Amino acid sequence: MSRNEGFLSPNFSQTTAKIRLDFSVWFGLLEDCNRLAMAILPRVQPGTADNQKLLEAVLFARALQSIQAMTVLAERAMTGDARTLLRSCCETAIFQRKLHLDAAFGDRLHERHDFHQRKLANALLSDPSSTAELTPQQVQLLRVVVAEIDGRYPVRKPADVNLAAIAASVSGMALYDLIFRSTSGDAAHSTLNSLVRHVVSDQDNNIIGLRFGPQTDDLADTLSGGISVLLHVLDAAIESFGLLDVRDQLAEALHRWKELVEADRRKYERPVAAVR
Repeated sequence: MSRNEGFLSPNFSQTTAKIRLDFSVWFGLLEDCNRLAMAILPRVQPGTADNQKLLEAVLFARALQSIQAMTVLAERAMTGDARTLLRSCCETAIFQRKLHLDAAFGDRLHERHDFHQRKLANALLSDPSSTAELTPQQVQLLRVVVAEIDGRYPVRKPADVNLAAIAASVSGMALYDLIFRSTSGDAAHSTLNSLVRHVVSDQDNNIIGLRFGPQTDDLADTLSGGISVLLHVLDAAIESFGLLDVRDQLAEALHRWKELVEADRRKYERPVAAVR
């Protein structure tokens, strides 16, 4: 990695090649799953009159692009940033599954949009330092946005969604707990777990320097999580759009993923004879 350009160095290809070689089994399966997703992408194209299927297709495309972006970061071992994208993709996958099982969830996504639009507008309007940066026309437009949204909700204000509750309703708590929550705490937010990625410690856990560069400590776990989420995304799309001809390919990919996870688990297990 270039001392002057960091991860943006044009000469990063050798490092990337080594990372991909060291984690070739994970990258290989992820790429196979990606090819399957790209193959069915043209078939996940509903008519604009079917709002449920249209939203499902958009969520599928968003999740797939996020996984591809995560892979680009992962091959440079920018693991914290890759896990941040994995978190986003996990949320998308949960929404996709919910919408597949409950067409009415589309209305909740619209309400969520109104919730965030209203919250942002009110935040800007209530902060003098923010309104000072806006033109009078922009300020007036924000007031119009709030008024229009309030007009659509005469009894109560629009509400955000509860992702944990949604995950529970679609048997997705494993995704939520093992991926969304873990990546929230060790990557997406500025917690101690995410900040420790950028420090060097001695054997007594005293910080002795700043760490900046490729990090592979939990790269296998990140790639495994990306495969898991993509398998969920593919499963929902295949079911919803009736793509039964590729069901066997999905089953094979799932079997390969389970074998890799089991092999990785055994690698870190202590032999029974060594336990005292």
